[in-house]
Amino acid sequence: MTKEPLDDRGTRAPQQERGRKRREAILDAAAALISEGGADSVTMQAVAQRASSSVGSMYHFFRNREQLLDALAQRHADALEDILKQCDGVSKAAWRAMPAHDMVQAIFGEPLHYFARHPDALITLRVHDQEGPDRFQLLLTDVMAARIGTVRGKKVAEVLYAVASGTLLFAKDRKHLNAQHVLKTIPAVLLAYLESIEPRASDS
Repeated sequence: MTKEPLDDRGTRAPQQERGRKRREAILDAAAALISEGGADSVTMQAVAQRASSSVGSMYHFFRNREQLLDALAQRHADALEDILKQCDGVSKAAWRAMPAHDMVQAIFGEPLHYFARHPDALITLRVHDQEGPDRFQLLLTDVMAARIGTVRGKKVAEVLYAVASGTLLFAKDRKHLNAQHVLKTIPAVLLAYLESIEPRASDS
């Protein structure tokens, strides 16, 4: 039987729909285990059991646990990149004219909703080095530069990014915290800060 080719990360890239569904089911099982018990709860045996799969089937797609976690992290990174791409087509003039509330929702709303729907994402993305955060911060810096000027915009973007990312990490590290409430509150906090800054901001 011909084996599926390897992707650029060395994992099997299924060509048939059945194989793709099996691989996604394995990733879903790993995500569920991480959401419940953290990354340490993921073993090849535990994921196989959760996915109603054989361990042999697991190794057909992933050589080891690290490769499995890497594939899961990449799935989240790709999804978040798709969300960010929605902002790429917005012009500087549009960002400048956009009400603060709309701007916060446009940049932070969908990523926060994604983390709310996929509680394992933040844990997985922290385990593996991803370019997503840098990409997000660059977007935020460009938007704020368009709104309030390059120098001031960069400083405000750093604060907005620090508040959002720091609060996400805080929520992740506190198992008994109501993470859903925290995620819903972040945009309101960012908006309050932004509205206190922009009326006084100058293009300096």
